Amino acid sequence: MTVAVYTENLEKLLDFYEAALGVKPQGHGDWRPFNLAVSTFAVHAGGAPEDHPSGFNVSIEVDDIDAALARCEAHGARVLEGVSDEAFGRRAVIEDPDGRTLQLLQVEMG
Repeated sequence: MTVAVYTENLEKLLDFYEAALGVKPQGHGDWRPFNLAVSTFAVHAGGAPEDHPSGFNVSIEVDDIDAALARCEAHGARVLEGVSDEAFGRRAVIEDPDGRTLQLLQVEMG
């Protein structure tokens, strides 16, 4: 699966996602993919929640949500919801430098 975002400021967004994802983008030019090991596509019951009115959500799983949130903020993210404890682990919601809403998830197995 490929999820693509479009931007007027390629270098700024590349820097942001490199910090947020913890991986370097591949390739050169206008198409710069980040190769991530795992992806999930899910359909969720209950209609679109208030914080995702489009009914579409992108979540990035991180090992350390506090460190990831700090990196994201340092690279231009706006925190919409701070870290909260959830049944699956921990969650935060940010807005990337282009205004896209993303969830950061720290999934704790056990």
